[in-house]
Amino acid sequence: MIAGAVPSCLAAAVIMRGRPGILLLCLLLVLAACRDPGNVESAENLTSRPNIVLILLDDLGYGDINLPGAAELAVPNLAVLANEGVYFSRHYADSTCAASRAGSLTGTAPASHGFRPDHRGLSPEVPTLAKVLQGNGYSTHHVGKWHLGHTTPLAMPAVQGFDSFFGFSHQWFLQGLDGKGELTPRRPTYFNPWLYDQQEYFSRHEGHLSDILKSRAVALIRASRGESKPFFLNYWPFAPHSPLQPPADVAARYPDTPEGKYRAMVEVADMAVGAVMQALRESGLDRNTLLIVASDNGGTGRQQEQSNAPFSGNKGTYTEGGLRTPLLLRWPGVLNAGQVYHGTVTNLDYFPTIMAAARVERPAGLDGRDLRLLLAGQEREVGPLFWETVTPKYISWGALSADGRWRLYQNYTGHPLLYDLAIHPAGDTDVASRYPAIVAELTRQYVIWRQSSRELPVSYHPLDDRGKATLQGHSLQRTPGSGGFTFAIDLYPEANTQTSASMEAGERGEQVLALQKGAWSASLDENTVAIEMGGLSLRGELPAGKDCVNVAVTAFFKQSTRFPGNNFNTATLFIDGQTADHKLSDDSVLEPDDYLEPTYLGQDHKGERRFRGRLSRPLLYNEMIYHEAPDNSPPGRTIEHLLAGSCHFAEGTKNK
Repeated sequence: MIAGAVPSCLAAAVIMRGRPGILLLCLLLVLAACRDPGNVESAENLTSRPNIVLILLDDLGYGDINLPGAAELAVPNLAVLANEGVYFSRHYADSTCAASRAGSLTGTAPASHGFRPDHRGLSPEVPTLAKVLQGNGYSTHHVGKWHLGHTTPLAMPAVQGFDSFFGFSHQWFLQGLDGKGELTPRRPTYFNPWLYDQQEYFSRHEGHLSDILKSRAVALIRASRGESKPFFLNYWPFAPHSPLQPPADVAARYPDTPEGKYRAMVEVADMAVGAVMQALRESGLDRNTLLIVASDNGGTGRQQEQSNAPFSGNKGTYTEGGLRTPLLLRWPGVLNAGQVYHGTVTNLDYFPTIMAAARVERPAGLDGRDLRLLLAGQEREVGPLFWETVTPKYISWGALSADGRWRLYQNYTGHPLLYDLAIHPAGDTDVASRYPAIVAELTRQYVIWRQSSRELPVSYHPLDDRGKATLQGHSLQRTPGSGGFTFAIDLYPEANTQTSASMEAGERGEQVLALQKGAWSASLDENTVAIEMGGLSLRGELPAGKDCVNVAVTAFFKQSTRFPGNNFNTATLFIDGQTADHKLSDDSVLEPDDYLEPTYLGQDHKGERRFRGRLSRPLLYNEMIYHEAPDNSPPGRTIEHLLAGSCHFAEGTKNK
């Protein structure tokens, strides 16, 4: 237990918690009654901007902080945090690690950055919480799991706004180099892990992963005492995520069973929070630090069936159990201690909340709300919420109505499931057949959301009035090679009235339609369209005698760290909506030399091989489209839908 806890209050909480079925809310009410009263002052009265600590626990379920039937309080530090801060009883994250972390760090829908949930990483142009704070005088530090991209340095913490990084890019690299000195994915481990230090140094560290990360987080806090700059500590421990490998001293307090080991890992996660709270208190920084603690997604339910109690569903599903996780905030003297808020909040709310606390203007386009204003009744109500997972063929998605009553869940195949959370709060009773109008309306809202989130808002920079231009921004999505990708453009060919002898050298032969140097190209030679992308070559013929022709290439690249043997790449070339060519390969995709290279339209990077005609503005999606949509696909995933705007792309797109 951390220093400063109130033993009598905790004793009362332990008694209540020993009774099966008593939820954390009961515990919080006891603690709130025990807390010392104090005056609450506004943030504006504080002498300096607050430090920010964001702790994301890994796979901690809603019920893990109050496991039914437990004989003793397993999370004393989280209990003290609830007593000293605010507990949000209806907090939604995402259903998987990477997507949840992308949303938390950007304040925007993960799908809009290609996290569905496979991804290459956050593009370096995307504003992140760390970048904004770093640019406004904060020192910024990331400790622990990253899971937001590792195949390119552009996705790593140093480029995403962190002054320092100590941790691991992906749990499948914790075993480090193999016997051949190569970094190959292997099963995760907590013992003697290989970690990055300042990103450049990757080495083996003796001890238990949780203790090593905890020590670094505490050291950073202590080193910040007396510094003139406030700090942002992004601390993402691995516990209680599998494998179930608690330290020996913690494991000894629990049965030697999978459930016992899991409960030990929950205590390890609680100890990580306690160490931070104690370091802040001992350094005299706790009263000027906003501390946010949450879990990235629901528990797996594999070792502890009640991990997400009282809700139905587990990690990886768009259910209450898969999405609803603990969230606690503490800011002494600013947030009322012991408060419980029952309204709907999400992990997208962290960003605007932190911006307001740091007195920094929030970037445009954030989806979340300031939780402090929400507690004061001065924020807008949350709108409908959406989540999705996209595979090369199927889509799994979920929606929550704006009033929080209805949850709709489409799990890849089969009929959608509708839950009336006002009647069945656990989300375990399907009522879709009784309310078809609700199903239809939530589906309609979801389709609108997903069609917006899949379109890349790249920056369009014209070079002339005939469509020659460059595209920039969203580099890791604009560059094909990971997940879904679609590029579509209208061509307005012009008959060539010049003789070959009178044509300039740059106007002969191959004409560039689109080119990203070192990554991919689309060109036209005579009437043949040629696509080179991710090791795939596609060819198709333009129809004769048409004033406008639509050319679209769509692809999906499955590049798995965990199961590289399952990787594949597929691409299709459509010309005026008809399949001109299709390729499939299981070769690995070579990463380009420079993702930041612009995409050139109508000419190459030297201004040569110019297209003799006009081009529309292109349309870019971060997903693959089809000639015929797979079963249970939402509307809008076909080339027919894309062609509805053909020859009119200049109007109504998000390209700026």
